[in-house]
Amino acid sequence: MHKSFFFSLLVLLFCCSSTGRSQVQKKQRPNVVIIFMDDLGYGDLNAYQKRNYATPNLDQLAREGMRFTNFYAAQAVCSASRAALLTGCYPNRVGISAALMPWSTVALDTSETTI
Repeated sequence: MHKSFFFSLLVLLFCCSSTGRSQVQKKQRPNVVIIFMDDLGYGDLNAYQKRNYATPNLDQLAREGMRFTNFYAAQAVCSASRAALLTGCYPNRVGISAALMPWSTVALDTSETTI
């Protein structure tokens, strides 16, 4: 009885220790948040030592996360830069080269792949 108890205990420990290793760990994808702001300059946020506007939420993001000091946009106007962000293409290639207004007859083609 003494040997069977230790054998059972050994089998139990082996089973418990091997189940954790046999599970395949899924690779975790990073969380990405894109905050795309129109007409926001480098010096407009308090996080970058500017005090003209109250930006407490963006300041908290800068304190607790990453601060980026360089950024390039595909166009200097909102509609074209948004089209570039959505498609990953130069905005002129997808037919958006200016700021679109509510009465504009130009739009992003529905056949374009977007994020």
